[in-house]
Amino acid sequence: MKRKGIIIILPAYNEAVYINKVLEDLHDFETIVVDDGSQDGTAEIASHIGANLVRLSRRAGKGGALASGIAYAFAKFDFEAVIFLDADGQHNPKDVYKFLKVWEEKRPDIILGIRDLHSRSVPISRRFWNRFINFLIFIFSGKRFSDSQCGFRLLSKRALEKIKLAQSGYTTETEMIFSAIRNDLSIAEVPIETIYHQKNFTITADIKRAAVIFIYTLTRGISYAIRSKWHQVAIIIFLSLLTAAFYQSIGAINIGSIQKQQFFSQELQATFQWLKEN
Repeated sequence: MKRKGIIIILPAYNEAVYINKVLEDLHDFETIVVDDGSQDGTAEIASHIGANLVRLSRRAGKGGALASGIAYAFAKFDFEAVIFLDADGQHNPKDVYKFLKVWEEKRPDIILGIRDLHSRSVPISRRFWNRFINFLIFIFSGKRFSDSQCGFRLLSKRALEKIKLAQSGYTTETEMIFSAIRNDLSIAEVPIETIYHQKNFTITADIKRAAVIFIYTLTRGISYAIRSKWHQVAIIIFLSLLTAAFYQSIGAINIGSIQKQQFFSQELQATFQWLKEN
């Protein structure tokens, strides 16, 4: 018998190496695997194990995959909460029970997983940027989070009804947090196992990821601060100057054959479009 009320959603892109073990550890739960255009047999493995499969014809990014999984959950199941879990083996599926313990005791709208960012298994660049984004979110909202960028998280049905995902990739976690704050949702945290492997890790890709998240957090944070009148304009001016300095530093980075217009990807352009509209 599957556990009632809790749905696990796993966005997956070319995770054939890992997804079998991840799903085996989640056999007690109803799982939804959103295959984000994989070409390595990820979908076939997930279907064979018995997961509910949502197959996207082309890549939608993590945010798009999660949105598709959420829509499927609402259409097919009666549930109380969903848990988002990466399919690449960097989250321990057994930590789901830690989320459930907090959920059963406190019933918060959202529960965020907290990794040990001091662990030597975490790349130095990730340690710095995760803490810096945590700091930015605090500056703009007054809310402290230990690990705002962890994708392992539980959202109640109520939270899902209020949070509408518009971002497609790296900024999804930050988008959820600002939306939760704006909607006055309760947020709890729970420590989880820290797992990092170096699959597809490059310093160039990490710089790009950090740039996208930084710009989105800054623009979304400024918008929130202005609307909520949380902080003085001086802080916004200071951080705007910091953004200008960040742009200059990016221009000085030697990123080899990657052109700057590729560096500032569609996700970054989407962030500026969001700022223009909001």
